[in-house]
Amino acid sequence: MAEKKVKYWDPKERKTIAPEKNTGVKFELFYFDVFEFTEKIGLFETLREDEFSPLKNANGEDSPDSAREYL
Repeated sequence: MAEKKVKYWDPKERKTIAPEKNTGVKFELFYFDVFEFTEKIGLFETLREDEFSPLKNANGEDSPDSAREYL
């Protein structure tokens, strides 16, 4: 669970509000969270710059566009 600044729509202002303080909770999972549910697991290590491109944002850094550039 991670506290986040969640944008929301204000119908009176008729615009999206980007709060300065945390306003919501985001439930996040990571690949290692499934380890406890497995009987066997295999891992391998590679260079990050050769094999990994994060996809976290809609635009800009770590977005689908930047992932396509890495490909």
